[in-house]
Amino acid sequence: MGDKQNQKKLLQENKCLRRDLKKAQEAMGRFEFLKARMLKIISHDLRTPLSCIRGYSELLRSGIKGPITDAQKKMLDITVQEADHLNGLIGDVLDMSLLDAGQLNLDTQPVPFHELIQKALPRLQLASELKEIPLENRLDLPLPVVEADVTRMVQVIVNILRGLLKYAPKGGRVILSAVQTGRMLELRLSQDGRGVASEQLEKLFKAAEASPTGKTVQDGLQIALALALAIVKLHNGKMGMESGRQSNVTTFWIRLPILKETSNT
Repeated sequence: MGDKQNQKKLLQENKCLRRDLKKAQEAMGRFEFLKARMLKIISHDLRTPLSCIRGYSELLRSGIKGPITDAQKKMLDITVQEADHLNGLIGDVLDMSLLDAGQLNLDTQPVPFHELIQKALPRLQLASELKEIPLENRLDLPLPVVEADVTRMVQVIVNILRGLLKYAPKGGRVILSAVQTGRMLELRLSQDGRGVASEQLEKLFKAAEASPTGKTVQDGLQIALALALAIVKLHNGKMGMESGRQSNVTTFWIRLPILKETSNT
């Protein structure tokens, strides 16, 4: 008698579990639907007016609609810079959703690594000038050829440099250098500044490492770093950070495999 009661109880509990699981699956389906709609809104309804803001700011800055003062030009410079920054954040959020869904794919091709740098630096010139933080390019050209998704790797480089510029103190500088070690090319992006900046960047990077899909990431730079880590990994590369508390130099490094036929070794 007891066995039948236990069996009946187990069947009832199993039925309840299946019902709860079905409800959870339906709730997850609704969540994914709302998430997809939200991302569509972010992609279109935010980027469209953002493009208008940037376009009109560029038009005013050019002087076509009349002369502007130096102070007005600086304000328009800031508007353009922030529009570019926001557009980049929107792209990062969309890419993180693709990463979360396992749909972040690469379109790779052989490319000399210095071409990636040449595409990235112009996008940071305005931010560098506004903060009065120089970008020192110490790369010895030409650099070896790597197999890379040009758009994605430029995105990685821009995001890291933008973060270094953001935390660089007045009078600081951001330095680009590279070294070939065996079969790997190492790009080093360094910030020469106060120790507090190093501590903040180190904290953000550790948070990004702890959340490779960005699920618990909240800060915009954390999202950029988490995405950079994922993209570099998809390139069969590695990314890390060194923080010299005494030297006040913070360095992000990226290591990518060099194509065999282009190696100098």
